[in-house]
Amino acid sequence: MLSLFRELFFPDRCVSCGSWGSALCEACLSRIDGFKLYGRTYAFGFYIEPLKSLIWALKYKGYGRALETLIWAFKDEIAFHLNGSIDIIVFVPEDPCRKRFFNHVFYLSKLLSDILSIPVSRGLCKLRSTPPQVGLSGKDRKRNLKGAFIFKGELSGKRVLLVDDVLTTGATLMACEEAVLGAGASSVKKLVIALNS
Repeated sequence: MLSLFRELFFPDRCVSCGSWGSALCEACLSRIDGFKLYGRTYAFGFYIEPLKSLIWALKYKGYGRALETLIWAFKDEIAFHLNGSIDIIVFVPEDPCRKRFFNHVFYLSKLLSDILSIPVSRGLCKLRSTPPQVGLSGKDRKRNLKGAFIFKGELSGKRVLLVDDVLTTGATLMACEEAVLGAGASSVKKLVIALNS
């Protein structure tokens, strides 16, 4: 009943094209490449429309309905690729000096957890604040993040799914992977919403 009330009086608009009725309309959803392995990272496609607007709404407005639509639309593909091959989901933590009211990467992890029935860990921590990565070269990004992450806890023998929103050079995910493997993980798979390269 509450859901029906919400749809009638507060209908969603597509984050990409602005049409009424859904947070991510069928037409825009059909433009997404699909959940698959791109090199060494699972993603739904590249950082172009409609994924670009979806991530912007998620990250800067705290609006998660479009992401929910995306995840549930591709839940069978996600399960096909990842079921039985991971034990725990670990998400890239926020910078301690730039925390948002809504942790969108944790939210993505929870949605994946619901589909895969795999727990989410909050053990990965960022030890120090680092300058924003935007505009830095790949080499500078690596230097910027060296030793910035640590996993607090044990991952002995665990197969980890490491989650973030966007992959550009891969420096953040590599630094986090290092921390996760250092905590004893046996393997790491990476997943993002989109690739910005």
